[in-house]
Amino acid sequence: MTTDSTDWVGRGQGLLPQVGWSFTTDGPLVDLQLAKETGHILAADQTGGFYLLSPLGQVKTLNRLATTARRLAFSDTGNAAAVLVDDSSVGWMDHKLRFSWSRELPDDVLGLGISPFGTHVAIAMADATNAVFDAGNSRYSLFESIRPLRHIQFLTQHRALIVAAEHGLVARYTLDGQPEWTEKVWSTVGELTTSGDGKSVWLAGFMHGLQLFSGEDGATRGSFVLDGTVSLVSTSYDGNRIFAATLEGHVMCFSERSGLTWAVQAPDKIVRLAASPLGQFVICGLETGQILRLDCTG
Repeated sequence: MTTDSTDWVGRGQGLLPQVGWSFTTDGPLVDLQLAKETGHILAADQTGGFYLLSPLGQVKTLNRLATTARRLAFSDTGNAAAVLVDDSSVGWMDHKLRFSWSRELPDDVLGLGISPFGTHVAIAMADATNAVFDAGNSRYSLFESIRPLRHIQFLTQHRALIVAAEHGLVARYTLDGQPEWTEKVWSTVGELTTSGDGKSVWLAGFMHGLQLFSGEDGATRGSFVLDGTVSLVSTSYDGNRIFAATLEGHVMCFSERSGLTWAVQAPDKIVRLAASPLGQFVICGLETGQILRLDCTG
């Protein structure tokens, strides 16, 4: 395990986090995802490396393939992953980082999501067509959305998807593709995250800060203006602790009730944040390949 400097974590404001562990991939980081039930982390770099890390940041499996991932989706149970390997090809990967199947889509893929138990994958395409496939590569549903979707998250307690376009739309669909509600968004969306029960939906709205919607009916519940251009967001299962990152390199932790807990300045571009289910830590991945577990102290 390679360790880069983590001094930046100790400089900031509030009850500063501590570094639980640090790992660095062989090449620039493309994406990472956290299996919330097992604590394992799936990461991919630009050299074609796929890494499965233990909850302690140790390499359990490493595969280097001829293809380079563009995006990852990892089930909460850690048994399956969906991988966007080029503009329009999606592969299904098992827990040993082996591809079971791949599928070429008729248009560029913008969004990718996987169900909590690794039974289905949802794929959003640039022509606003969306498809859900099961683990055996059989199509479950096909539906169109008002706008091309870029962000997809399966709900844990309902057979439904929370989705968002890059601009102008946040919505909830059943797995059959029936809209349960749709709402307009007046900002560009960098990422979305939901609480485990699906009642809270957070959108990273860049200059508009974080926007909060009800996952039950889409009603606006407020917005939070943070320091910087908010591009990433991840929340704990209960929704009480939220982690956000900005284009300027800030990583922040706060709660809806008590406000900002801590904020630090990362030395490089932040690729992904992944909050633990209880919110006691967040996995932070930098473009350089450095992956850290930041443990909350308060």
